[in-house]
Amino acid sequence: MSKFTASWIAATALCIWFLCIHAHIFLSAKDYIQPLLYFHLIGAYSIYLVCVHNTMLTPSALNGAAKPFHIWLGRVGLIL
Repeated sequence: MSKFTASWIAATALCIWFLCIHAHIFLSAKDYIQPLLYFHLIGAYSIYLVCVHNTMLTPSALNGAAKPFHIWLGRVGLIL
């Protein structure tokens, strides 16, 4: 459980606050949002969540069984 440091908890809390609370309030206040912004947000949200996931599920987690998930989600995150 050494992965759960104060900085990790603070960064994850900031991620959840930004993605689930702040962004929705900001976007709903806009009258019109350009479609390119939605395309950007899909990529940004996805890479943000992949990074949080890969921080929790390191390649050595679950006796090495998590390594393929970590690698493939990292690859998907790079594409996004």
